[in-house]
Amino acid sequence: MGNKVNIIKADENKVHEIRDIAYKTWPISYLDIISDEQINFMLDKMYDINTLIEQINKHHHQFYILYQSDLPIGFVGFEFNYDKNGTTKIHKLYILPETKGLGYGKMLMDFTVNKVKEQHLHIIVLNVNKKNPALQFYLKYGFKITEEVVLDIGNNFVMDDYLMQLDVIF
Repeated sequence: MGNKVNIIKADENKVHEIRDIAYKTWPISYLDIISDEQINFMLDKMYDINTLIEQINKHHHQFYILYQSDLPIGFVGFEFNYDKNGTTKIHKLYILPETKGLGYGKMLMDFTVNKVKEQHLHIIVLNVNKKNPALQFYLKYGFKITEEVVLDIGNNFVMDDYLMQLDVIF
């Protein structure tokens, strides 16, 4: 991590960078977890440029891109007060596979926790696939599994996830 690292808020002019990271990350991250067909279906559904712009402008998702030496290598997308009860939901957090294990995921998570604290909110939730190796990252970070959820996402595909929660300590 000797190179300069910045985390910058993404607007609709940066959504292509989010999309590019997702398309480089998902096929490797989910290779042994879900089918290629489901990966492609979910990428097309969740990372369409217009969908990302709508998430920013209409649904109040905030995206931040992590740059290493001006190259986008990861991002986080979250929504404050998504449930109208003061809970922040992390909808997306990905780093390029070749950068895993270098502390960038923790950097994005620490950044998100600080943003949540700035809003005086106390709970962060996220969904993670039950077989996703990132589950261990979230557990180590302090998230707890609160429930198991199977979500029908269409096209005969489901997401078989854990719902996880982190209590933010001030």
